[in-house]
Amino acid sequence: MQLAAAAGTILEIPAANDALLSISIVNDTTTSCYFTLYKVPDGGTAGADNLLVNQRYIASRGIDRVPELQGNVFGPGETLQGLAETAAQLTLTGGYLLTNRETAA
Repeated sequence: MQLAAAAGTILEIPAANDALLSISIVNDTTTSCYFTLYKVPDGGTAGADNLLVNQRYIASRGIDRVPELQGNVFGPGETLQGLAETAAQLTLTGGYLLTNRETAA
């Protein structure tokens, strides 16, 4: 998915689940661009109090593996939200491991 110029939801964790995320953000253009990511609580909005990454630049043809997500557990209803300096310039790719709280022992 490509990041927009305004904060938007990338992933929402379903009820009764936790998730570990692993993503990379790629800049496949010829100009640098920054991105910002938020870990937003259920029912919350993206803002300074839930920043994960604040305006990190990625050089032309660069990649960022977002180490801030390593070991960072997202709970039920939490969202990963993000934006780019320039819409459609940065591509986010990756995945997540989802565990169900009701069946986990």
